[in-house]
Amino acid sequence: MKLGFGAAIVVLASANGFGQPVVADTILYSNSANSTGQVFNPGAGVAEFGDQVNLNNAGVAGMSYLVKSFSFETFGSGIGDSNTSPATAILRFYGADSTQTLGLGALEVKTFPFQVVDGFQTHTIDLPTPFYAIGDAGTFFWTVEFENVPGAGSIGLTLADPPTIGSSLSDFVQFTTAEDASTFSLKTFGDSSNANFTATVFGDIVTIPEPGTAALALLGGFALLGLRRKR
Repeated sequence: MKLGFGAAIVVLASANGFGQPVVADTILYSNSANSTGQVFNPGAGVAEFGDQVNLNNAGVAGMSYLVKSFSFETFGSGIGDSNTSPATAILRFYGADSTQTLGLGALEVKTFPFQVVDGFQTHTIDLPTPFYAIGDAGTFFWTVEFENVPGAGSIGLTLADPPTIGSSLSDFVQFTTAEDASTFSLKTFGDSSNANFTATVFGDIVTIPEPGTAALALLGGFALLGLRRKR
């Protein structure tokens, strides 16, 4: 399933003061090759849950990552097919902020609800607003919220480990109240297995200009604007 929103990526990159893409439209994170054959849902009392991922496993400085689309996999049972299922999912993406409790940053993107059905289903979502995963590690959090799941039905995220591009820690994240940072926590499965959900992140690798370069570019833009006004 794919939702398209047609964002103007290069214009967005320039407007946010970042350099031009070094690599455009590439896989930034991949955790789908090594399926564990398991499905997980934390159950009642959890509004949204997901994972923290690091796009830059090598920690190369001077790079930023423009996240443009996201793919993940669900498995549903007893919720219906594409003609009958009332169940929906909402994706949320949060930045990383080392000054905040457990490193959770601000909400960056929230998708519109989309339908989920019985069986294995891969969802590839073009983000309505691409966002930058900044910092040397290129870290962010993603969560899913399932709604309108029939009482006799169930749905969860499939698991894969280890990632082949990027990295993820062994825990997963959850909110007991949607978008309420005070209810955010990190959880583990309680055994030796890693809580890494099947996911792929697509986007651009972008250089971060040196402060002097960025300032010169900004001044140049103002100078050009002034020149145009004089004309």
